[in-house]
Amino acid sequence: MGTDTLQANLQTLHTRIATACTRVGRDPSTVELLPVTKGHGAEKIRELYKLGFRRFGENYVQEMEQKARELAELRDIHWVFLGRVQSNKIKNLVMVCNEVQALESLSHATYLSKGAKGPFRVYISANCGLEAHKTGIPLAEVEAFARELQVYPQLEVQGIFAIPPEQLDPTVRQDLYAQLATLAGKIGKGRLSLGMSQDLEAAIEAGSTLVRVGTALLGHREGK
Repeated sequence: MGTDTLQANLQTLHTRIATACTRVGRDPSTVELLPVTKGHGAEKIRELYKLGFRRFGENYVQEMEQKARELAELRDIHWVFLGRVQSNKIKNLVMVCNEVQALESLSHATYLSKGAKGPFRVYISANCGLEAHKTGIPLAEVEAFARELQVYPQLEVQGIFAIPPEQLDPTVRQDLYAQLATLAGKIGKGRLSLGMSQDLEAAIEAGSTLVRVGTALLGHREGK
Protein backbone atom coordinates (compact mmCIF):
# COMPACT_ATOMS: atom_id res chain seq x y z
CA MET A 1 0.00 0.00 0.00
CA GLY A 2 1.38 3.38 -1.01
CA THR A 3 1.22 6.61 0.93
CA ASP A 4 -1.48 7.98 -1.37
CA THR A 5 -3.75 5.00 -0.68
CA LEU A 6 -3.12 5.30 3.03
CA GLN A 7 -3.99 9.00 2.98
CA ALA A 8 -7.15 8.30 0.98
CA ASN A 9 -8.22 5.60 3.44
CA LEU A 10 -7.57 7.96 6.34
CA GLN A 11 -9.63 10.71 4.74
CA THR A 12 -12.49 8.27 4.20
CA LEU A 13 -12.34 7.24 7.85
CA HIS A 14 -12.29 10.85 9.05
CA THR A 15 -15.37 11.49 6.91
CA ARG A 16 -17.15 8.44 8.34
CA ILE A 17 -16.33 9.52 11.88
CA ALA A 18 -17.39 13.12 11.28
CA THR A 19 -20.65 12.06 9.64
CA ALA A 20 -21.52 9.72 12.51
CA CYS A 21 -20.73 12.45 15.03
CA THR A 22 -22.88 14.98 13.16
CA ARG A 23 -25.88 12.65 13.31
CA VAL A 24 -25.81 12.63 17.11
CA GLY A 25 -24.41 16.11 17.76
CA ARG A 26 -20.93 15.05 18.84
CA ASP A 27 -17.62 16.78 18.24
CA PRO A 28 -15.39 14.49 16.10
CA SER A 29 -12.45 15.41 18.32
CA THR A 30 -14.07 13.34 21.10
CA VAL A 31 -13.45 10.14 19.11
CA GLU A 32 -9.96 8.68 18.88
CA LEU A 33 -9.03 6.66 15.81
CA LEU A 34 -6.60 3.97 16.94
CA PRO A 35 -4.77 2.16 14.11
CA VAL A 36 -4.63 -1.60 14.69
CA THR A 37 -1.28 -2.51 13.18
CA LYS A 38 -1.03 -6.22 13.98
CA GLY A 39 0.21 -8.13 10.97
CA HIS A 40 1.58 -4.98 9.33
CA GLY A 41 5.25 -4.13 9.13
CA ALA A 42 7.18 -1.31 10.75
CA GLU A 43 7.22 0.69 7.51
CA LYS A 44 3.45 1.11 7.55
CA ILE A 45 3.69 2.36 11.10
CA ARG A 46 6.33 4.85 9.96
CA GLU A 47 3.93 6.13 7.30
CA LEU A 48 1.16 6.50 9.89
CA TYR A 49 3.62 8.26 12.18
CA LYS A 50 4.33 10.78 9.40
CA LEU A 51 0.58 11.36 9.17
CA GLY A 52 0.48 12.32 12.84
CA PHE A 53 -0.35 9.08 14.65
CA ARG A 54 1.52 8.28 17.84
CA ARG A 55 -0.59 5.45 19.31
CA PHE A 56 -0.76 2.01 17.73
CA GLY A 57 -2.71 -1.09 18.72
CA GLU A 58 -1.10 -4.52 18.75
CA ASN A 59 -2.42 -7.97 19.68
CA TYR A 60 0.71 -10.05 20.21
CA VAL A 61 3.49 -9.26 22.67
CA GLN A 62 6.36 -10.64 20.59
CA GLU A 63 5.23 -8.77 17.48
CA MET A 64 4.87 -5.58 19.50
CA GLU A 65 8.37 -6.02 20.96
CA GLN A 66 9.88 -6.53 17.51
CA LYS A 67 8.24 -3.39 16.12
CA ALA A 68 9.28 -1.40 19.17
CA ARG A 69 12.89 -2.39 18.48
CA GLU A 70 12.61 -1.53 14.78
CA LEU A 71 11.08 1.85 15.57
CA ALA A 72 13.14 2.66 18.65
CA GLU A 73 14.20 6.05 17.26
CA LEU A 74 10.55 7.20 17.34
CA ARG A 75 10.59 7.81 21.05
CA ASP A 76 7.09 9.29 21.36
CA ILE A 77 5.29 6.19 20.07
CA HIS A 78 2.80 4.66 22.51
CA TRP A 79 1.90 1.01 22.09
CA VAL A 80 -1.58 -0.12 23.10
CA PHE A 81 -2.04 -3.82 23.77
CA LEU A 82 -5.40 -5.06 22.51
CA GLY A 83 -4.98 -8.82 22.78
CA ARG A 84 -5.84 -11.19 25.56
CA VAL A 85 -3.30 -10.77 28.35
CA GLN A 86 -1.23 -13.84 29.21
CA SER A 87 0.36 -14.05 32.64
CA ASN A 88 3.71 -15.29 31.34
CA LYS A 89 3.97 -12.37 28.89
CA ILE A 90 3.13 -9.50 31.25
CA LYS A 91 6.75 -8.88 32.26
CA ASN A 92 7.65 -8.30 28.61
CA LEU A 93 4.44 -6.41 27.90
CA VAL A 94 4.99 -3.72 30.50
CA MET A 95 8.49 -3.07 29.18
CA VAL A 96 7.02 -1.95 25.86
CA CYS A 97 3.57 -0.47 26.43
CA ASN A 98 1.67 1.43 29.11
CA GLU A 99 -1.90 0.57 28.15
CA VAL A 100 -3.91 -2.65 28.04
CA GLN A 101 -7.41 -2.60 26.60
CA ALA A 102 -8.58 -6.04 27.58
CA LEU A 103 -8.08 -6.51 31.31
CA GLU A 104 -10.23 -9.33 32.58
CA SER A 105 -8.76 -10.73 35.79
CA LEU A 106 -7.48 -9.51 39.14
CA SER A 107 -4.39 -11.70 38.85
CA HIS A 108 -3.43 -9.87 35.67
CA ALA A 109 -4.13 -6.56 37.41
CA THR A 110 -1.70 -7.59 40.14
CA TYR A 111 1.03 -8.50 37.64
CA LEU A 112 0.53 -5.30 35.67
CA SER A 113 0.66 -3.08 38.74
CA LYS A 114 3.80 -4.78 40.02
CA GLY A 115 5.59 -4.55 36.69
CA ALA A 116 4.48 -1.10 35.57
CA LYS A 117 7.17 1.59 35.63
CA GLY A 118 4.60 4.33 36.10
CA PRO A 119 0.87 4.97 35.65
CA PHE A 120 -0.61 2.18 33.53
CA ARG A 121 -3.88 2.63 31.66
CA VAL A 122 -6.38 -0.22 31.50
CA TYR A 123 -9.81 -0.85 30.04
CA ILE A 124 -12.00 -3.59 31.48
CA SER A 125 -12.81 -6.22 28.89
CA ALA A 126 -16.58 -6.71 28.79
CA ASN A 127 -18.07 -9.92 27.39
CA CYS A 128 -21.17 -8.19 26.15
CA GLY A 129 -22.60 -11.15 24.27
CA LEU A 130 -21.91 -13.82 26.90
CA GLU A 131 -20.26 -15.79 24.11
CA ALA A 132 -18.65 -19.00 25.33
CA HIS A 133 -15.66 -18.64 23.00
CA LYS A 134 -14.86 -15.14 24.25
CA THR A 135 -13.40 -14.11 27.56
CA GLY A 136 -14.11 -10.95 29.49
CA ILE A 137 -16.22 -9.78 32.41
CA PRO A 138 -20.01 -10.26 32.09
CA LEU A 139 -21.73 -6.87 31.91
CA ALA A 140 -23.53 -7.41 35.20
CA GLU A 141 -20.17 -7.86 36.96
CA VAL A 142 -18.16 -5.02 35.39
CA GLU A 143 -18.93 -2.40 38.05
CA ALA A 144 -17.96 -4.77 40.86
CA PHE A 145 -14.74 -5.66 39.04
CA ALA A 146 -13.94 -1.97 38.63
CA ARG A 147 -14.34 -1.45 42.38
CA GLU A 148 -11.90 -4.27 43.04
CA LEU A 149 -9.31 -2.55 40.85
CA GLN A 150 -9.27 0.45 43.19
CA VAL A 151 -6.64 -1.32 45.33
CA TYR A 152 -4.14 -0.90 42.47
CA PRO A 153 -3.26 2.82 42.41
CA GLN A 154 -0.80 2.32 39.54
CA LEU A 155 -3.64 1.25 37.28
CA GLU A 156 -5.62 4.07 35.69
CA VAL A 157 -8.99 2.60 34.74
CA GLN A 158 -10.15 4.29 31.55
CA GLY A 159 -13.49 2.55 30.99
CA ILE A 160 -14.52 -0.56 29.11
CA PHE A 161 -13.43 -2.41 25.99
CA ALA A 162 -15.82 -4.57 24.00
CA ILE A 163 -16.00 -6.73 20.89
CA PRO A 164 -19.72 -7.39 20.33
CA PRO A 165 -21.04 -10.49 18.52
CA GLU A 166 -20.52 -10.19 14.77
CA GLN A 167 -24.06 -11.02 13.68
CA LEU A 168 -26.56 -8.76 15.39
CA ASP A 169 -29.96 -7.46 14.37
CA PRO A 170 -29.62 -3.66 13.97
CA THR A 171 -32.13 -3.00 16.74
CA VAL A 172 -30.40 -5.43 19.09
CA ARG A 173 -27.05 -3.88 18.26
CA GLN A 174 -28.33 -0.37 18.94
CA ASP A 175 -29.66 -1.41 22.34
CA LEU A 176 -26.46 -3.27 23.23
CA TYR A 177 -24.19 -0.40 22.23
CA ALA A 178 -26.30 2.03 24.24
CA GLN A 179 -26.03 -0.28 27.24
CA LEU A 180 -22.25 -0.42 26.83
CA ALA A 181 -22.03 3.37 26.65
CA THR A 182 -24.12 3.80 29.79
CA LEU A 183 -21.97 1.26 31.64
CA ALA A 184 -18.72 2.82 30.44
CA GLY A 185 -19.87 6.16 31.81
CA LYS A 186 -19.78 4.65 35.30
CA ILE A 187 -16.30 3.13 34.99
CA GLY A 188 -13.00 4.93 35.56
CA LYS A 189 -12.69 7.91 33.23
CA GLY A 190 -15.89 6.97 31.42
CA ARG A 191 -14.26 5.95 28.15
CA LEU A 192 -15.57 3.34 25.74
CA SER A 193 -13.37 1.41 23.31
CA LEU A 194 -15.97 0.09 20.89
CA GLY A 195 -16.21 -0.07 17.13
CA MET A 196 -14.03 -1.38 14.31
CA SER A 197 -13.92 -1.00 10.54
CA GLN A 198 -17.37 -2.47 9.98
CA ASP A 199 -19.37 -0.90 12.81
CA LEU A 200 -17.64 2.31 13.82
CA GLU A 201 -20.66 4.49 12.93
CA ALA A 202 -23.01 2.58 15.24
CA ALA A 203 -20.40 2.64 18.00
CA ILE A 204 -19.80 6.38 17.69
CA GLU A 205 -23.50 7.17 17.61
CA ALA A 206 -23.88 5.18 20.84
CA GLY A 207 -21.05 7.09 22.53
CA SER A 208 -17.78 5.28 21.80
CA THR A 209 -14.72 7.42 22.50
CA LEU A 210 -12.23 5.18 20.69
CA VAL A 211 -12.60 3.11 17.52
CA ARG A 212 -10.04 0.44 16.64
CA VAL A 213 -9.44 0.29 12.90
CA GLY A 214 -7.20 -2.06 10.94
CA THR A 215 -8.49 -3.19 7.55
CA ALA A 216 -10.31 0.02 6.56
CA LEU A 217 -7.10 1.99 7.14
CA LEU A 218 -4.27 -0.42 6.28
CA GLY A 219 -5.91 -3.00 4.06
CA HIS A 220 -5.57 -6.73 4.62
CA ARG A 221 -2.73 -7.90 6.81
CA GLU A 222 0.52 -8.81 5.13
CA GLY A 223 0.56 -12.44 4.00
CA LYS A 224 -3.24 -12.60 3.89
